[in-house]
Amino acid sequence: MKRKHSLFLCFVLLLLAFPVIKPNVRAQGTHIFVSPEGAGTDCSQEAPCSAATGLGKADDGDTLYFEKGTYKGTTDPIFTLTKAVSLIGGWDGSTTIPYTINPRLYETIIDGENVRQLVQIDTSSPEVMQVSGITFKNGGAMDSIVIRGGAIWVKDGGILIDSCRFENNKASAYGGAIYVGSDDRFEVKNCQFIGNSVTHGGGAINITRLGASDVALIEDNEFKNNSADYGSAIEIGKSSVTFNANLIANNTASSAILVTSPAKVRITNNIIFWDILGNKNYSAIVDYYEAGEITEVINNTIVNAGRGITENYNPKMTLTNNIFYGCYESINVTGEHNLSGTNNLFYGNTINTFLLDNPITDQDPLFKNAAMQNYHLKEDSPAIDAGAVVALTDDFDGDERPLDGGYDIGADEFKEGFMIFLPLILR
Repeated sequence: MKRKHSLFLCFVLLLLAFPVIKPNVRAQGTHIFVSPEGAGTDCSQEAPCSAATGLGKADDGDTLYFEKGTYKGTTDPIFTLTKAVSLIGGWDGSTTIPYTINPRLYETIIDGENVRQLVQIDTSSPEVMQVSGITFKNGGAMDSIVIRGGAIWVKDGGILIDSCRFENNKASAYGGAIYVGSDDRFEVKNCQFIGNSVTHGGGAINITRLGASDVALIEDNEFKNNSADYGSAIEIGKSSVTFNANLIANNTASSAILVTSPAKVRITNNIIFWDILGNKNYSAIVDYYEAGEITEVINNTIVNAGRGITENYNPKMTLTNNIFYGCYESINVTGEHNLSGTNNLFYGNTINTFLLDNPITDQDPLFKNAAMQNYHLKEDSPAIDAGAVVALTDDFDGDERPLDGGYDIGADEFKEGFMIFLPLILR
C-alpha cells in the first residue's frame, strides 16, 4: 500500500482507527448477504440470512458480505469453511445497487467471547479466498483439541487477508491470532494485530508450512502489544516468508520476530520499537536454524530493543542497511557465528560487539522525532545515501528506493518536500 501523506490524509487518520476504507467489492461467484439478525434462506440484500445459513449455501468462489454488527456463535469454531468462500465485512445493509462496503463506518465484528475459535479453514479447493474488512476479537483456542489460531486456523486452502483487525485473541499453543499450516498461498496485508497472546510461539501469527512452493507475504501491518513466550509478532517456521514494511511496537516475548525456518526468509523495511528500553534479553529478531538458507535482514529500523538481532545455533544471516538505536546490545551471537553484513548504523547502544563491514558508528541517525516514535529521517541524517545497493524498490512508506542518489540506511528512504508525519502507530 503506497502511503503518500498529506494534511487531509493525516486528519482522516487521526479520526479513523480502522486500517483502510475499502471500496465496493465486486467478486466472482454468488453474492451472499448475511446479517447478525438474519433469517430465512434468501440471503439477498433485501432479505439477508444468518452467517451460518449463508456459509451453508456457499460454494467455491462465492462471497459472503457481512452487514455491520457483531457476530457470535455457539459452536467452536464459530465458522468452519470447507469451501473457498470469501468473507467481506463492512456492508452497510442497503438494498440498492451499488451497495456500500466501508469497514470504518459499518464495523463488522466476529466475537469469540474468549472461549471460541472464530474461523477454521479446511478446503482442498484451488480457489484463493479473500478475507477483508472484519474485526476478529476475543477468539480463544484454549481447549485440548483446538490449540492453534485463536481467530483463524488455516489447515488447508489459500487465503488473502486484507484490512482486518485482530484484537485480544489467544491460543494455548501457537498463533494467538492466526495459525497457518496450509501449503497454499498465504498473504496478510494492511491489518492490525493488537493485544493477542499465546503460550508458546507467535503471539499474533505462526506460520508452520511443510511443503509450500509459494512465498508467504506479511506486509504493511501493525503489531502492537502482542505477547508470547517467543515470537510476539510472528514465528516463522518451516516456510519461506517475506516480512516487509510492518510496524512492530511494544510487544512482549523473548523475540518479536522468531525465525526457525530452513527456507529463505526476508525481513525488510520494518520498524521495530519499544517506547523505552525494557528487558535486556528481549530481541527484535531471533534466528536459529543451522542447516537452512540465508535469512536476509535488510533496511530495518530497530529501537530500544534489549537485543537488536540474536543469532543462535549458527544460522546463516546477512544484515544490510539496518539502524540499531538505543538498544542494550545491537547484535548478540551465541557460540560460533555465520553472520555477514554491511552498511549498518549503530547509535546509542550499550554493547556493539559485531559491527560487520562498513559500519556507521557514533553518529545520530537524526530521526524526525524519536520521542514521538517518528523514525523518518531528517534531511541531514548520516543514513541518507549511506547504504549498500540492495534488491529493494520501495521503503516502509511505499516511497521509491533509492531516491536522489544511493540507498538510505533504515526503514525510511528520505524524501524531500513538505510532509506531516503522525506517530507511526497511526499510519
